[in-house]
Amino acid sequence: MSTATHYHVFLSAVSKELGSYRAKVAAVLRRKGLTVCEQQDFRQGGGTLIQSLADYIAQCDAVILLVGERCGGQPTDAHAASLGEVAEAPYADYRAHSSETALSYTQWEYLLARHHNRRTLVYETTDDFTPDEPNPEGPADRRRQQAYRAWLRHLGKHTEPLTTQAKLVEDVLVQDFPDVPFTRPTNLPLSLDDFFQGREEVLEALRGQLRAAPTAGTGGVQSSVIVGKALHGLGGVGKTRLAVEYGWRYRTSYAALLLVAADSPADLDRNLAALCGAPVLNLPEQDVPEEARQRAAVLHWLRTTPGWLLVLDNLDTPEARQAAEALLRTQLPGAQGHVLMTSRLSNWRPALRPLELDVLTEAAAAHLLLTFTEGRRRPTPDEQTVAIEIARVLGQLPLALEVAAAYIATRRKSLRYYLERWQANRAALLAWFDEAVIDYPRSMAVTWQTSFDQLRQESPDAQLLLNRLAWLAPDPIPETLLAVPVPNAPPYAEDPVELLAHLTRYSLARQDLHSDTFTVHRLVQAVTRQRLGKAEADARLVEALGWVNDAFEGNAQDVRSWPTLEPLLPHALAVTATEYTEPLGNPEPTSRLLNQVGQLLDTKAQLREAEPLVRRVLAITEAHFSSNHPKVATSLNNLAALLINTNRLSEAEPFMRRAVAIGEENSGLYDPNTAIYLGNLAQLLEATDHLKEAEEMMRRALALDETHLGPNHPNVAIRLNNLATFLRVANCMAEAESLMQRALTINEASFGPVHPKVATSLSNLAALYQVTNRLPEAETFMRRALSIDESCFGPGHPNVAIRLNNLAIFLRFADCMAEAEPLMQRAFLIFHNLGWEHPYIHEATSNYTRLLMAKGHTQEQALASIQALLREAADQQPPQ
Repeated sequence: MSTATHYHVFLSAVSKELGSYRAKVAAVLRRKGLTVCEQQDFRQGGGTLIQSLADYIAQCDAVILLVGERCGGQPTDAHAASLGEVAEAPYADYRAHSSETALSYTQWEYLLARHHNRRTLVYETTDDFTPDEPNPEGPADRRRQQAYRAWLRHLGKHTEPLTTQAKLVEDVLVQDFPDVPFTRPTNLPLSLDDFFQGREEVLEALRGQLRAAPTAGTGGVQSSVIVGKALHGLGGVGKTRLAVEYGWRYRTSYAALLLVAADSPADLDRNLAALCGAPVLNLPEQDVPEEARQRAAVLHWLRTTPGWLLVLDNLDTPEARQAAEALLRTQLPGAQGHVLMTSRLSNWRPALRPLELDVLTEAAAAHLLLTFTEGRRRPTPDEQTVAIEIARVLGQLPLALEVAAAYIATRRKSLRYYLERWQANRAALLAWFDEAVIDYPRSMAVTWQTSFDQLRQESPDAQLLLNRLAWLAPDPIPETLLAVPVPNAPPYAEDPVELLAHLTRYSLARQDLHSDTFTVHRLVQAVTRQRLGKAEADARLVEALGWVNDAFEGNAQDVRSWPTLEPLLPHALAVTATEYTEPLGNPEPTSRLLNQVGQLLDTKAQLREAEPLVRRVLAITEAHFSSNHPKVATSLNNLAALLINTNRLSEAEPFMRRAVAIGEENSGLYDPNTAIYLGNLAQLLEATDHLKEAEEMMRRALALDETHLGPNHPNVAIRLNNLATFLRVANCMAEAESLMQRALTINEASFGPVHPKVATSLSNLAALYQVTNRLPEAETFMRRALSIDESCFGPGHPNVAIRLNNLAIFLRFADCMAEAEPLMQRAFLIFHNLGWEHPYIHEATSNYTRLLMAKGHTQEQALASIQALLREAADQQPPQ
């Protein structure tokens, strides 16, 4: 029977038919202070489920039965026989009236309540009742349930009909249940309530997973002893806070809310024993001096009291994890509750349903920062934007955001002030800590100290890997990088894949389940770098720089290399950051990697991002090599090519002429770069109307490559295309076509049919066919070139805009205006959105204007339409 301060109610129903109805009743009764055990929350103990039901119902004050059309699962004959004489009398009465010889679990629950003379309330569904799910049971089960319902009516146990949830709740509330003074035992920290942000979906998923126990048989009979859940993730990601907020969110579903700090096996034992005291469980054993007896009393309470929540917190070592698992497995047989375990360890048994907790979304992180500092920060007009910036630099880590909010609030400063301090001296902010305002025992700088120590003891090579990864970007790292040896360093003693497993085990790295990548949080990287001494930091940076440089292998200007290079791009930018590499003073591999990155960004038309890198390469090579060194010439050429692409021809020319001069000065032995420099300078001269000199250089460049590389080399195709385009404009059509055909043949043989080099050849031939009135061939080649460039570069690349522009002009003259206009619009917007002065932007504007005028617009109307298009495009841009 219940104690004086508790009134126990057991709810019986077939879950898939009446689960939502039962849940409503449970919530109402818990709000009245009653202790409620739902059938769904019932867990099998050490014996059979039917025996556990009998034992539990014997202790209840009342049993509420929701009786529908479904029979539900039933115990085996052997399990039913285990009851012995417990229910012999009511069972005999039932058999005599119904002629049925088997009972389901829900039917047994009424017989057991009748046997123990418990108060019973029966609510029976009517014909117009809507079940949670349709009834799939067969004729035998349906007949058995109808016989049971007839027996209940025979006994006079039918009460109000069960029609809707609202009516059911009303009928339950009018019953004379006692309003008991119920105090739910708890030692959870206070809830953040409305300040808790960004975890709604996780809380709901956690609730669903804890309530959904494994099932056996066809009736959905629950068979778990304890439902456990291991929350694991990076230190500071909010595991404990999530567990605490879960407890408060669903407190009415639990008889007790308990938290035990379990950093070690000794802590687990000591803190379990402490639950015995008056502030929590208030057990009689609280006054005994022996801790072991107090702990045993708490374990007995957990085994004999259903419906509690227990949080085992900070299981961050293998020893702590093993002690917790042993507690659940061997010391709580028959216990009926939910256990949440928080840990930085990721290797948990599947039975504990491990759930990795990630950082907040960017929006939730910014909202948290703004909410925590509301009324305590100095407002500024840009604080919404700055909050997002801070969220980004802190990697959306909840603890880091809480520390930042406390720092801002205690100083009454603006968000901008914190961001500027972070950018100037992040080490000081990582070390800042004030226990009076932060609900956490340590600063960010030492948050992961335990994990670092365990990693070092378990695998020094894994710690070495982390020290190298600390210099990379916080973006996804391709696992293929692990297969690249670190240059000038001894190989790891373990397979690098195993080293990564060590990092993920301690949540110092996180592997993506949907791609072959992993990440290291930016603050883990920052703290790792901060912990290194100057000499070791320099050594690990040099190793990381060489490592990424060796992995960044391939032609950055060839789309076929992009699948390898693009995932490495953010990491190449990170290890070549000026603040890192300039103090080292080593030109290689810094300049080589910067050059590769610059070429990749240039080819991808990300010219604003590429230009400072290309200029840095030139500055490095000029500072560390002689003025006529080939590396200087290459750097000059690359910068000049970028300037040409952005229509800064006068600025590009001196760089280009210097590159050619150096190449010719060092051309005692053939250097293919010399032909490249000549070809680029020739294109610049053509664009500035120095046609004679341009043609001469184009022919020299072609001759050099044909002589030294052979007639079918891809470089020869470039020279052929450039010269042929020049000759087409000069109206030398026969020679131009011959050269273009040769270039197309070489490119198709070298790169295959779908490659930007092939698209260039096709586009050049299409232009020639158009002016020589071979229009079907011209259109076919234009469309093929457009298709290739769209597939290789994506829809917003300037090469795609050029192809669109050319095809639109062709269609305009073919009087296909309906197709021409949207193509011209796309081309115009691509050039406009690039944000720099592309050589074709004025031509595209002019072409679009002429197209609109050809449709009947005046020039003023055409310009107004263009402005309207730009406004519409701006409105559709996502906020920055």
